Amino acid sequence: MTANAMQGDRELCLAAGMDDYIAKPIRVNELVEALGRCPRHQKGESVTENNVIDQKVFDDLAASVGGDMTFLGELIDTYFNDAAELLATMRRALADGSVEEFRRAAHSLKSNSANLGAMKLSALAKELEMMGKAGVLDGAADKIARAESEYVQVKDALEQKRGK
Repeated sequence: MTANAMQGDRELCLAAGMDDYIAKPIRVNELVEALGRCPRHQKGESVTENNVIDQKVFDDLAASVGGDMTFLGELIDTYFNDAAELLATMRRALADGSVEEFRRAAHSLKSNSANLGAMKLSALAKELEMMGKAGVLDGAADKIARAESEYVQVKDALEQKRGK
């Protein structure tokens, strides 16, 4: 919720990481619609790997490799190596002011993460990619930190899936 209601503010807020956007003054119907878009959690429900990895996307990937868990494990290991390197590349590119290298790394992280069902990490990477595409990296360090934090959760969830 924000008092920023000028044209373009919605896009800026969403690009900055907000899950949704409601401008003041509050309109009850808009608030109800926004709350309806929020994921529902039961009282006492804990965050599980399902909140980190989209189960359908992961199952589709597993089916596409014929359920070969050894090969799927190799794909996951490759993703771990690539994602860690892509996050490091974004940090380096940000420090060096290399906008195009930053954008390419974010683009790859976005696609690779989506392929394994890490949709929140993919969305964060997309935001970083758009920042690079626009040539505006103000605030990118904080967003990279959020992506790194999400990657830790993704890695843990994928390790659990591999163990199944």
